[in-house]
Amino acid sequence: HDAMGWFFRQATRAGHKLPTDAPELCEKALMGIAYSIKEEDIPSELFINLDQTQMVYAPGSTVTWTPSGTKQVAVVGDDEKRAVTIVVAVSNSGTLLPFQVIFKGATERSCLRLEAASFDKCKDAGMKFEPSKTDTYWSTIDTMKKHISEIVVPYFEEQKRRLRLSDDQK
Repeated sequence: HDAMGWFFRQATRAGHKLPTDAPELCEKALMGIAYSIKEEDIPSELFINLDQTQMVYAPGSTVTWTPSGTKQVAVVGDDEKRAVTIVVAVSNSGTLLPFQVIFKGATERSCLRLEAASFDKCKDAGMKFEPSKTDTYWSTIDTMKKHISEIVVPYFEEQKRRLRLSDDQK
């Protein structure tokens, strides 16, 4: 690219802003969590943090090669990116639970193909591949229910057996 004088360029936009009372909100949340863990005797293995994140695996045309000094960078197909939502959960004891990967589409055919590289390794690790059954790849109440029933609940049940806890352990 140096010989041609071209440079990799990317569109920019304003970032997300935190609320002005973010430190107070975080402290209140932390105190509520600590109180619940102590008062309910919740072991570290049964306390998990769960989040969802977008993973772009084909960025579409939001980036392109262009000659150095170009003031306007036009892109075609900006709306054609390929992405998924990944639901990630980790226990306070450090156990990473299997991922749930949500694809845009109505059926299993929308998800990762069986022939994909490392598909078997992902399935063996307990990963779940779900169609959103919508026109986006975003998580829905149905995909969250599946995550809880197929990933979180079995994990909790195994930890309760391993720790010799009662079935009604919080």
